[in-house]
Amino acid sequence: MMISKTLICIFLPFLLSSCSDLFQTKIPMGSGNDSSLSDILLPDTQASKLEKPSELFVSREDNASSIRISWSQVSGASSYLLERATVEPTQDKDGNLVYEEDVSKLAFDTLREYVYTNSYTDIILPNPNIESPEYSNRYYYRVTARTRTDGIDDSDPTDPLYGTLFSPPLNASADLGLSTAQINIRWSSVSGASEYRICRAETDNAVMADQIGTVYGNRTKYTDIVSETQQGIEYYYYIYAVSSSGSLSIASNPALGFAKVEGAPEPPAEVFISPENGRGQSKSITVEWSAADIENATYLVYRTSSSDSTMTRLTPNRIQECSYTDTTAKIGLYYYYQIQTLAEDPKNPGTQLKSAFSQSGADSASPAEGFIISPPTESGVTKIGDSVTVKWLPAIGNEEEQKTYRYRIYGSDDMTSGYEQLAEISASAQSPGSDGYLSVTVEAKTYYKILTVNSKDAESAFGSIMAPSPAAATLISVSKAANIDGAAANSSGVYGVQLTWKKPATDNPYAYNIYRTTAPGGGYRKINSEPILAQAGKDTYTYIDNNDSAKVGKYYYYKVLAVNLLEQGINYSEEQYGYGALTHEQYIQEFNKTIISSQKKMDYFNRPGSTDKLGKETVNGDISGTVLYDAGMAGLGARIIIKYTNYADTYTDGDASKGAYFTLNGNCNTSASMDQSGTMDGTITCTGMYPGKVRYDKIQIKGGAAGGGTYGVQPDGFDNKELDWTILN
Repeated sequence: MMISKTLICIFLPFLLSSCSDLFQTKIPMGSGNDSSLSDILLPDTQASKLEKPSELFVSREDNASSIRISWSQVSGASSYLLERATVEPTQDKDGNLVYEEDVSKLAFDTLREYVYTNSYTDIILPNPNIESPEYSNRYYYRVTARTRTDGIDDSDPTDPLYGTLFSPPLNASADLGLSTAQINIRWSSVSGASEYRICRAETDNAVMADQIGTVYGNRTKYTDIVSETQQGIEYYYYIYAVSSSGSLSIASNPALGFAKVEGAPEPPAEVFISPENGRGQSKSITVEWSAADIENATYLVYRTSSSDSTMTRLTPNRIQECSYTDTTAKIGLYYYYQIQTLAEDPKNPGTQLKSAFSQSGADSASPAEGFIISPPTESGVTKIGDSVTVKWLPAIGNEEEQKTYRYRIYGSDDMTSGYEQLAEISASAQSPGSDGYLSVTVEAKTYYKILTVNSKDAESAFGSIMAPSPAAATLISVSKAANIDGAAANSSGVYGVQLTWKKPATDNPYAYNIYRTTAPGGGYRKINSEPILAQAGKDTYTYIDNNDSAKVGKYYYYKVLAVNLLEQGINYSEEQYGYGALTHEQYIQEFNKTIISSQKKMDYFNRPGSTDKLGKETVNGDISGTVLYDAGMAGLGARIIIKYTNYADTYTDGDASKGAYFTLNGNCNTSASMDQSGTMDGTITCTGMYPGKVRYDKIQIKGGAAGGGTYGVQPDGFDNKELDWTILN
């Protein structure tokens, strides 16, 4: 049967437009829409990545318990990822605080996964106190703008900035009976302070203290003028620093002070530590002093330490002896003892007069200084290959005492038992290194302890358990578009990634941590909330990263860090990249982007006239391959052939080194009759970032357009899934 040209002219526009309908994105095509196919098939080009937040601000020395972070808003951002890295200081040989400043070495943890404003207050210390070590820390922050828009990546993280808490004044002290008319109060300066407020109470309770004065700028001294009626009253002074923004620090340590009464006795002239039991004994410190030349004199004993200038009274009651043994001293601290003499007031029988404190405190010319023999103040273990080195700073004591020390190093493969002595090192036989550390190479063990022995053969307690940083694990693989059992898909249609690694051959780590970044070489952050514990006899481990922020078409880079029992480690695995598979629904959307891109290039496909669409042409991909378009009559209907051969238009993540995003091979053909009904056929095989197949054999043509049936979608490694024809409408 012959078909007239008139029929062809009527039928062909519907037939050919139905082919374009099969590949269009979700754009309405109702009546009155007179856009050309090329206008409809391709959306406007958008930026592929959000801008990085700018104007990052992190407060320093502003608040006693929190740090404020703010940044500029980013157009298109749905939320922000806030990360934090904590840097604790170490001490050099001179006692100065030293901070790691190479930000590439910082391990960032997620502070808040989703922040919906452009500011955040990080509460570091909900209940701050003067001994909180957090006051010495630096807290680094970085911010990433996030989006849920398909095809747009999260921004790069900002360059990190650090903040600090506003510290309280330290080392507050006051005169102890040096004058009858005044009490001088002193304290250490606070970085960021614009003024200091001085408060006083008669009890050791800062809440009960009243403000008595203010000093400004860098002044760290205040004089409290006392009246005759205030003589002999013991006051507790508290100092508060005020920041330039008006924030108040927490209170300093209480500084005990008083003005003496006229006629008060003199304190002991000599206060000293017992040479037999005071500098380096195992359990106690004995302090002795000269007797007062006063009848029925009694004494009170007070103490401060190298870590706390607060005056602590050791004797609950007055004592008559001229010695006192302190059994509450702890290792690792110097203690300073001061004695107060008490005598009856001849003018007021039954009333005790208090002397000034003896000149034997930490700041005196001849301090009564004692300590318990202690393990080294700082120690650690390093491991290079099979060689293990234990390093330590000398135990406390003066230079002459330190020369007499011996150090015993013990090791075990069981953390709680089985320690055996591996070495004994005499300090006199070894000079410290340039960093001030002593060191010795020892037999390889899992755990180590060290203790100090002095010239009197008194042994210290063991120091903390040490463990060398394990050797690096071997990262065997990171999955790429793989079907992983247990992997979940996020809101962007991206499944999780599986890492597989092997334990180090020469070590038995306690656990492993996983680090991820969006760009090779740096910016890593730990992504596992709990360490992945090692198991006896197990060599190979896996971890699934169900990354909620993973985007389509994006590489992610990973490292594994083996850690010891203390969760410390320095040896990372080699870096590898990977990415999650796509859901079937997301797969066809990404695949269809290359289909649409190819259609835009076809001349016949995009011609406005119906008969003008008949013809044959071949166009080239921007990267590789060709697509053949061949539309003509076939019997009583029409047949349209579209054949892809190694066709690719875009690179993965816009990076040529990563290869083509989708490379297509195969056909998507259409056959239709004069009543504008028909079918599609053909399969397109995809290679590139996401290998797989898309089948057209079940798509139906109705009324000149796709009107029923399903697309068969099968990413590699997954079963085929039939998706309703409306998935691309």
